[in-house]
Amino acid sequence: MKTHPKIHDAVEDVMHRRTALPLRECFSWGSHNVNLTTNSPAVLSAAAYVGFASDNCAEVPSDLQWEIVAEPSGHAPVREPCKIVQSAQSIYLSIGPYQWFAFDREAKTGAGFVTTYDLNWETDRGIVHYLRSVIAAIGDSLRNQLDEVR
Repeated sequence: MKTHPKIHDAVEDVMHRRTALPLRECFSWGSHNVNLTTNSPAVLSAAAYVGFASDNCAEVPSDLQWEIVAEPSGHAPVREPCKIVQSAQSIYLSIGPYQWFAFDREAKTGAGFVTTYDLNWETDRGIVHYLRSVIAAIGDSLRNQLDEVR
């Protein structure tokens, strides 16, 4: 009798199921509240470093939901120019090799990958550059949306 392998027996997750990111912090960013989840304390530290203020999301729900996964690169960060592709529905940023951020304008959700030399660095310059690029692009988009509403 031939048996078929069960899903949990597979070495690789062929369904590419997402796993929850273990770290979460809420920040104020201008008139917005950002719920940022990540796997790296360096991303949360860099968010505070670039000007996000810690906030209590329990009092005011977050209007922006961001997920950023940091992966070690094994080499010191190199600043790459940010390439931006925009449509009416989304913004896509390419911020160097293996680094990107995608933002859904309507849902106000974003997800991305950033590489880091060390996942536990307090202020990883590569992550700071990444977040500043994201902030510039998303901030411009949100300001333009407000102008269109007015």
